[in-house]
Amino acid sequence: MNSVSSPSDVPLILFSGMGADASVFLPQTVAFPNLIVPEWVVPNDGDDLRSYCVRIADALAVDRPCIVGGASFGGIVALEMTRHINAMACILIGSIRGPHQLPQRIRILRPFSAALNITPLTLLQKSAALSAVAARSAGAKHLAGITRQFSRADADVLRWSARQILSWDSSYEDVDVRHIHGDRDNVFPISCVEPDEVVAGGGHVISMTHGSQVNEFLRKHISQITGT
Repeated sequence: MNSVSSPSDVPLILFSGMGADASVFLPQTVAFPNLIVPEWVVPNDGDDLRSYCVRIADALAVDRPCIVGGASFGGIVALEMTRHINAMACILIGSIRGPHQLPQRIRILRPFSAALNITPLTLLQKSAALSAVAARSAGAKHLAGITRQFSRADADVLRWSARQILSWDSSYEDVDVRHIHGDRDNVFPISCVEPDEVVAGGGHVISMTHGSQVNEFLRKHISQITGT
């Protein structure tokens, strides 16, 4: 195990979910000054998950041991990033450890991934924008924030991300994975995963809705991983 003088010495790199930005990790940004939340970049023609992560790794240029993680699709990216940076471990926040944990309703869509090229995501985004207004009116500010982000995200990035999920076939059994998950997650249901810690009443954006518990999970496991 790599040894460091303090957990704060180790870069913590967290990837946001599909269509989300750094604001999904606002409670973590306040608590962890060493946190890096990379911006999503538009994939190149022909990019798969591996080549995309290679480009992100080159852009990050982190030349020392780090801890990588992510929420939702960001967790999938984080797992692949362990192949391309000096990652001591991977921390999943409302994500999955591999394709075998995808819910059945997503797995049955795999043969139709090519249809994403013609899927009118802009219509879905306009619908999400209206949903964000309704959610905020109802007092669901976290849901409003996430749906608003989705409505403003780059449609090509969303389409590419969805395609990567449907074609994902990698295994990361050799990766040190730490996983926290909400028991009311409707995207990746708790029945499909085996997390190290369950957030009671937590949905799919526990980094925001249950920031304190997620932060405590991060502190505990960063300390274990770094041996400090």
